[in-house]
Amino acid sequence: MKAIQYRAYGDYAENKVVDLPAPAANDGQVLVRMRTVGINPLDNTFRSGHHYAATPENLPRVGGQMGAGVQIPRVPSSP
Repeated sequence: MKAIQYRAYGDYAENKVVDLPAPAANDGQVLVRMRTVGINPLDNTFRSGHHYAATPENLPRVGGQMGAGVQIPRVPSSP
C-alpha cells in the first residue's frame, strides 16, 4: 500500500511516499480501501512536532487523518 510517512519531525520535506505492507482487520474492525486521502492541519501539527503526542516513540508515522474509500469485505474468522 502507498502511504505518506515521516520518520522525523520537521517541515513538509519530511513527508515521503512509501510502500507499506497491507493492513489486516481484526475482529470488530473494518478495512477501508482509500480512494483519496488528505493531509490536513492536524497532520501538519503532528509532523512539525508541535503536538503533545509528538515524541520519538510515535515515529515513524503515517499522515492522512481524513479520506474517503470503500469498505473491503472480509471473511469471518473461524470459531
